[in-house]
Amino acid sequence: MRDAVRTVLTDTARYLRVIIDQVLERLNAGQSPEEIFHAVEPERELSIYPYLRERYDHPKFIVRNLLRQWSGWWNGNAAELLPATWAIQAQEIAALAGGVPALVKRGRILIEQGNTVLASHLAEWATRAIPTDRDAQALKRDVYAKRLEETPAMMAKSIFRAAMNDAR
Repeated sequence: MRDAVRTVLTDTARYLRVIIDQVLERLNAGQSPEEIFHAVEPERELSIYPYLRERYDHPKFIVRNLLRQWSGWWNGNAAELLPATWAIQAQEIAALAGGVPALVKRGRILIEQGNTVLASHLAEWATRAIPTDRDAQALKRDVYAKRLEETPAMMAKSIFRAAMNDAR
């Protein structure tokens, strides 16, 4: 039993060290928080162990926390320093896209193509631009239902479920 505990703790420490080292290396190389977030991955060999799978947490949440710890709250995007509200941004995006129906239509296409990550952005823009639009809310509900199915991480599932239920 003692050896099993030592193995789990050692593997977990190594898993975290790989993520930490990648974040520090990229920060020191001057990469942006966005670049780091998308580039850093856990060690595949360790990620297959049952006790290190994405069940509760997600490795990207660890990356975000490290970035906040070492870089502060600002994400490096000057437009987000003193931003317009999400609703105002969404209204502008909807206007540029040709209206909320265009966002909804494109979001549906993205879901069909399996790109639920991008479809969720469109759903958020559509529902924030016109919160009472039924088609936009249906898109939001459907895309987060799909994302809920796709992720094994319980924290992400909870957030996606809340977004899906918010759209109902």
